[in-house]
Amino acid sequence: PPPLPDLRDYSVGFATPVPAGVGATKWGVMLAVHTAFPCLKRYSLDAGPLTGRMAAADIVIRPAASGSPAATVRVVGVYCPHSEDPGAVRSFWRAMAEFISAADTPALWVMAGDMNATLDPSESSLMHYQENAASAEFRWFLHEIGASDAWNEQDDCEIGKDFTHRLDAPPHTLKILDRVAHSFRPEEVTVRQRGFVSGTDH
Repeated sequence: PPPLPDLRDYSVGFATPVPAGVGATKWGVMLAVHTAFPCLKRYSLDAGPLTGRMAAADIVIRPAASGSPAATVRVVGVYCPHSEDPGAVRSFWRAMAEFISAADTPALWVMAGDMNATLDPSESSLMHYQENAASAEFRWFLHEIGASDAWNEQDDCEIGKDFTHRLDAPPHTLKILDRVAHSFRPEEVTVRQRGFVSGTDH
């Protein structure tokens, strides 16, 4: 697996960690922003469906072209609920739609993380693909706010080489669950994989 980034060059924010229900285990979200991008504001909610599942920041991106105006972009890291809890999935995406649609949200935004959702049969190695609650709610979110999904826009996407989740136990499935939703034009976005993180199935 690739090495983790040297966080000395990053400004790091965390979502409020939430107990996972097993011992002292907790889950949450970490959002690291490179210091080359000024951070205007950070967001991490400690109440409601997004608690422990969302960390965000408004950052400034200065184009390389001289004279081009700087742009404010909201960057959101997420860890979405599993389909085993349809109510939690629905509440998460409704709350996320409100957060992204808020009056103070910049016109440009990007959301990345474990969506626990596939949008097309080609994004799963299962022989009999069936859309689950997480996929349906994520699709609703994209339609509701007029967003795009970067994986869905890749013409050369192949599950054998582009999977982001690998289940080593039976049925040994490959899926694209880690996704990027955004408000940019499709031609402005390219997906690049860095590989799996040590000790995880993503």
